[in-house]
Amino acid sequence: MCPQCGAPLEVPPAGVASVVCSFCSTLVIVPPELREGPTEAPTDTSTGPQSVTLTSHIAAVIQVAWSPDGQQLASASLDHTIRLWSATSAKPLQTFLGHTGGVVSIAWSPDGSQLASGAQDHTVRLWLVANGRAWPALVGHTDEVTSVAWSPDGRRVASGAYDQTVRLWDMAGQI
Repeated sequence: MCPQCGAPLEVPPAGVASVVCSFCSTLVIVPPELREGPTEAPTDTSTGPQSVTLTSHIAAVIQVAWSPDGQQLASASLDHTIRLWSATSAKPLQTFLGHTGGVVSIAWSPDGSQLASGAQDHTVRLWLVANGRAWPALVGHTDEVTSVAWSPDGRRVASGAYDQTVRLWDMAGQI
């Protein structure tokens, strides 16, 4: 049950660490001790997964992503922000501001030092996690950026958008 609005939540499969309430968009974290649980929902739902609720966004949360080391969680919202949370204490660590439209996609760099984000403002942004600073916006898409992903070596970011294009961004300016 969602601790914010009381709506029923789906029991996540084994290994899943969070769910988003489909009614109020609250991000509900499944405690670590329950993440390796059974793959089938228990028959006694009174002992089901316990949750921690992270609240501070003022609009729908569209995507969440765990840091590569599992110590932090980033959330992207239509309130134009990305929020960074401690995965152990569930406390907010920082808020990334800079997009002028809802943030709909986020991805961690392979080393966990940066976040990439795509938004309704047609831009891609790269954020330094240590201090929350953003590189200048990556401009080129002509519609909402719906997807971002880092290359395995951390040197490039790919973005996809409603403009029916995929763009490759080279961190050294080669593409």
